[in-house]
Amino acid sequence: DFRDPKVLWHAATKKWVMVLAVGQELQLYSSSNLKDWTYESSFGEGEGAHGGVWECPDLIELPVDGSDLKKWVLVCNINPGGPFGGSATQYFVGSFDGRKFVNDSPSVTKWMDWGKDHYATVTWSNAPEVATLLWHG
Repeated sequence: DFRDPKVLWHAATKKWVMVLAVGQELQLYSSSNLKDWTYESSFGEGEGAHGGVWECPDLIELPVDGSDLKKWVLVCNINPGGPFGGSATQYFVGSFDGRKFVNDSPSVTKWMDWGKDHYATVTWSNAPEVATLLWHG
């Protein structure tokens, strides 16, 4: 059983990468043609919060403030299991080589928001400008 695939282009390996939520872990796959997928790795065992189902994953490379460095951010929404009840969005900062994500701080759970029901954060690639879209339902 899997949920909510996120697909992105990984320029360094010249492959598409898909992140899937599967139970309480995220699985990473790669493809050169968007049709045939190869399992690469899993992330989640022993990391982050596991109070609910892992859903709506995302993976994005972002610049580090005040530096020329970039870091990868792996996003995972859980439902339920947030710090104040309800759903929540946790994230992990680390490195990604096109096959495996390695968390820089495996003993720390990071939350995007401390409110109840912050959920389903997504990013876009190749957008013409930086924009934030919010929905409430």
